[in-house]
Amino acid sequence: MQLLSFLLGLALGALGLHVYYTMHPENSPGADMSLVDRGRHATEKQLEAWNLTPEEVRSDLESHGKLVRRKAEGAGQALSQAFSNTRILSVIKAKYTLDKELSARAIEVTVENGHVILTGTVPSAQLISKAVAFAMDTEGVSQVESHLSVRAE
Repeated sequence: MQLLSFLLGLALGALGLHVYYTMHPENSPGADMSLVDRGRHATEKQLEAWNLTPEEVRSDLESHGKLVRRKAEGAGQALSQAFSNTRILSVIKAKYTLDKELSARAIEVTVENGHVILTGTVPSAQLISKAVAFAMDTEGVSQVESHLSVRAE
């Protein structure tokens, strides 16, 4: 019965999305590439603000063997106490799963009171930045410590 309800909800959701895009073609995926460009630009600016450019990641990894970034005090601490470790872990893993370049299986995530530790391997330093940014951009996270390394190809 639950499966039938799920499938019915999925079908109704797809139908609703189709009707919406039919009535508002300007909002359909790919209709406004400038929106994608603006999103990419905003992400690049956020990576710069968090000191997560590929050069900074490589430098930190070479000099310290790990990458650590902290959010501003106050708001980050309050949020980290309000959200459970399990919820934070689930959200971060979901982000990795939905991303085409990151592998949720290759990155282990540990969470303790808003402090996230990432271990594993990724194909490039740029993807280390992306993995850390996804974690940093998760509500309740106050610090991200990356022990990710670039996998030799």
